[in-house]
Amino acid sequence: MSTPPCFPLLTRHSFFRDPPDWHPAKPATKALCREAVKYCKEAGVDISKLALHFTLSNTAIGSTLISSTSASRMASNIAACSETLSREEQQALTHLREKIFAPAGEQTWENVEIGAYWETVGKRLLTQQLYNKKRKAS
Repeated sequence: MSTPPCFPLLTRHSFFRDPPDWHPAKPATKALCREAVKYCKEAGVDISKLALHFTLSNTAIGSTLISSTSASRMASNIAACSETLSREEQQALTHLREKIFAPAGEQTWENVEIGAYWETVGKRLLTQQLYNKKRKAS
């Protein structure tokens, strides 16, 4: 499953502000996304549209979620599903894939939240359960 604009890393608005503190992406991933947003802004293309096209054309992605807090943004997302990319947009997408994202390798935050949970709460609970078992056995 995919959410193309990567809640909100790959949107034109992320040029003006950092993602929220709760966003699970690693700092290196956030930096790559800022670089991509900057490139698209300078090229005059909508990075959200490119992200959506990349996701929808990737056969390895079984489902795609699209959401928005803005009706006009949602309308443009829906329109982008049936539009083809212009030559400039295709060139920008190729640049992003080959020059920005590919050299960095796969970027994901899958299981980051679970890892953070186990680093804090999970270890504590596991230790507590083991300690309680030992006390009961004594």
